[in-house]
Amino acid sequence: MSMYEIIEMIRNIWLLLLPVLIVQLILLVAAVISILRKDIPQNRTLDKILWLVIVILVNIIGPILYFAIGSKKLDELAQRDEDEHGGNR
Repeated sequence: MSMYEIIEMIRNIWLLLLPVLIVQLILLVAAVISILRKDIPQNRTLDKILWLVIVILVNIIGPILYFAIGSKKLDELAQRDEDEHGGNR
């Protein structure tokens, strides 16, 4: 195998992986922004931190799990807190 063939093979691998890396980065940034914008009760901050850790450390699956499960859960926590405190903290 010549050096040119090796370089061409590496280039082809990058071309295949680039769209996946871009999607991963977009999902990661969107999930982190979404988590940080959630207004949840002070006593449930650990839930927020746990989702941040999952999203950051579990690569492409973490953000997908957050949008499928975690976002709804954090919204429920925020809504429950607002109902309990009447929107006033």
